[in-house]
Amino acid sequence: MLTVDLDLRGDSQLGVTEYRRLITKIKQHFDLVYPETTVHPADIINSSNGPYGFREPRGLPRIKSFLKQEVIKPLLGKRPRPMAPFFLAVAGFTLKKCNYR
Repeated sequence: MLTVDLDLRGDSQLGVTEYRRLITKIKQHFDLVYPETTVHPADIINSSNGPYGFREPRGLPRIKSFLKQEVIKPLLGKRPRPMAPFFLAVAGFTLKKCNYR
C-alpha cells in the first residue's frame, strides 16, 4: 500500500507534473491491485477537511497575519506566504510487484 500527499496549490514538491511522473514510474514496476477511481472533489480528503485539518487563524491573529503577508512583505520586496502553509490531498494505491517486467 502506498499513500502520497498531492499538492493542490502547486507550491510544494508533489504537484501535478511530479504526480504524473510518479504514476508512470509506479506503473513500470508495479500492477495496481485495484483500478484508479475518480472521486468527486467534494469527497476528496484534503488538508482542510481531513481529521487533522489545518485551521486558519481567526480574529486578531488573522488580521495580524494578513497585514504582515499582504502589506508589509510586499513593501519590503518580499514574497507573501499563503495563510495556510499547504493545501494537500491524499491519494492511495494498493500495488503488487510485477514479475514480468
